[in-house]
Amino acid sequence: MKLSDILSQYAIDTTKASDLCRQSNYSLIAVCWIFANESVDKVLGYRIVLLFVIMSLFFDFIQYFYRGIVEGRHYDSEESNAKDDLGKINEEYDAKPYPISINKISTGIYYAKVCCTLIAFILLMWRLM
Repeated sequence: MKLSDILSQYAIDTTKASDLCRQSNYSLIAVCWIFANESVDKVLGYRIVLLFVIMSLFFDFIQYFYRGIVEGRHYDSEESNAKDDLGKINEEYDAKPYPISINKISTGIYYAKVCCTLIAFILLMWRLM
């Protein structure tokens, strides 16, 4: 198995985990609302659970926002390097991979998001016991 295959599988798995995390957050909000009997006052009893859900959704947004900006800049930089003197893009240009620091920050945000969702689940289970 090539390194590129491992990286490709990692991207697929983390994307799926992000999707499941997001769906779980929406489910947690719904469960809190249902257990609160649709009363806003009772929903506030689930504040700590909802706080971690909101934090997870925030990290989810920040991760995609950050990657969008950084990947766009990286692409623009590599595209300018791939142009010849006439401004044509050399399709055979061997682009540099993303710098490790970009992936470390994005991975850190990813783990923060997943941890916040896990904590919200644990807190909800604790509250229901």
